[in-house]
Amino acid sequence: MKNFLLASLLLQSAFVFAQVNPEAKIVCDNGTVDPDAPRIKFYQCMAKHGSRYVPNFRDTWDYPTGWVMPNPPLPKMPIAVRLDGDTPAYPPAGINNNYSEINPNGFVVKLVYSHYPDWTRFAPANNPDLRPLDWGGASYGNNSNGWRLAGTLSKIAQSGYSVDINAGVALTGQCYGGAAAFHQALMLPDPYWQKHISIVHVDTPGMLMVNHKVDVTLPGGNPRYSEGYYFRNPAMPYAWGSYNIAKADYLNPINLGKVDHIYFRAVGAVIEDDIGFARDFFKKVCDGQRVACYGQWYRSNHDFPDPNPTTPKWYKDSMGSRYSGPDMYVRLDLMLPIFTNSTANDWGPYGHYNMGLEWSNAKSSYIDTPTRISIPIRYRRRTGMVNTKDQPPSVKFDFTVRRTQKFELPLGKVLNWSLQQEGLEPQSGQITVTKAGDLTIPGVRLKNNNKYTNIVITEAATPARSP
Repeated sequence: MKNFLLASLLLQSAFVFAQVNPEAKIVCDNGTVDPDAPRIKFYQCMAKHGSRYVPNFRDTWDYPTGWVMPNPPLPKMPIAVRLDGDTPAYPPAGINNNYSEINPNGFVVKLVYSHYPDWTRFAPANNPDLRPLDWGGASYGNNSNGWRLAGTLSKIAQSGYSVDINAGVALTGQCYGGAAAFHQALMLPDPYWQKHISIVHVDTPGMLMVNHKVDVTLPGGNPRYSEGYYFRNPAMPYAWGSYNIAKADYLNPINLGKVDHIYFRAVGAVIEDDIGFARDFFKKVCDGQRVACYGQWYRSNHDFPDPNPTTPKWYKDSMGSRYSGPDMYVRLDLMLPIFTNSTANDWGPYGHYNMGLEWSNAKSSYIDTPTRISIPIRYRRRTGMVNTKDQPPSVKFDFTVRRTQKFELPLGKVLNWSLQQEGLEPQSGQITVTKAGDLTIPGVRLKNNNKYTNIVITEAATPARSP
């Protein structure tokens, strides 16, 4: 019943949001159907100049945005956002061709970036080679990319179509678009839609590019920054202007907790550690803040998947998967299981994070009731990856449960937990909730097995009072 009420409230809040926040500065057409792709309908919108949706208020340009969706429409359609590279063309070439791979049963939002339609005209007179590369973040002091995205999502909410709001919004992208997905997951200026981001799924992305912590000083007095190249690439500060970069820094204390509700999937090349893909994200954010993540990386250039001929095909294919297992999926109206500090991770130049660890939403033993949680989990050891060592026969990890729908996790609550897998000593204990809404069980062990084992959490018996 609680789950139903939550879903109803979310849908009502989406309706109210659409009514009280009309995006009058974003105007959409009535939709068109391409004769070559009759099962897809395309809506084009224009964000009007002189508003927060365009980056430069002295301009008279309007900025395009829009979405595609199934034709005819389906019930309960989820929303995905495809943030591609920095190509300013619109409508994007090939959006119909790859649409079915992105979100075949729902909406796909496509955004252009703030240098549309021609970034060359923005170069300063004293430096004609400098271009305002915002990497999908802020532009000229304002996060107009984020406002256009939020405004387009609001237009979908107002469209009258059946939106699966509880599925959340999936941000997807590659390269420049991957950077945009990472940035907007944290800095999307509309708090309603930021809270409704459920998944960030990116390939060869820019990650943590704005973290401005100084590690050391190099010869000549030049600072070296721990992640990314915001300060080393003059095009990025030039594009962001006066925007407060602390809002886009994942390690800034004011941002802790802003991505707790998001599942991150990232694949990249470690050769780009200094300019984009950062393995430290998995250590500092995923492990450090107990955020749901799954990652793979390889020693190569800016290619996807890994072009190395010695990499097994099955491993390359796995890089395109959103989850580490076939029975997993993430929604905002379901519990979010989180694996952290796995001893089966490989941090080498060919490596992975949380590979082999899976949960299952599909099993009948996946239970969230007022008195009991049961989550089927398993560890499937991966071997024969050629460029990275075989995973160990067993694994130890911390297990977090977040976003329970019926089982309440108030601060200070004492709970019992247990797990019994054949071939291992039974595991059990008591755990206290130290953060409201979160429960973390440290040091859980699993052996390699295709069968799921249930980890069970129940309320601890209240001790009897002395007479």
